[in-house]
Amino acid sequence: MEFSFSHFSQKVSEKLVSNVKNESGINYVLLVIQNLLNNEEIDFSRFTFEDLVDVLNGLEEAIIYEHNDGNIEIDPNHSYTRVLALSWKINKLGEVPRQRGTSPFLFL
Repeated sequence: MEFSFSHFSQKVSEKLVSNVKNESGINYVLLVIQNLLNNEEIDFSRFTFEDLVDVLNGLEEAIIYEHNDGNIEIDPNHSYTRVLALSWKINKLGEVPRQRGTSPFLFL
């Protein structure tokens, strides 16, 4: 059986429903926020001003209540807060000390 890349590409193009928006810049801005990067650590070529504005507007939409002391409550169902929460959980998993129990098998 021979594989024809052009035939495959044509079939994929026919079935294409919609184009996916490139959100790599937005994801990078969220990564910068999540990791609290310094100015020297940020690669400014990886996002645009529009990406920054989109994240700012999205995070402002996620705020559901602001307390008098400056603390805020955010909507846990907002897409940006879910991405940030997932990133924080993954980082916390990396901080958990690794413990390996003894194996009942001699070769493990």
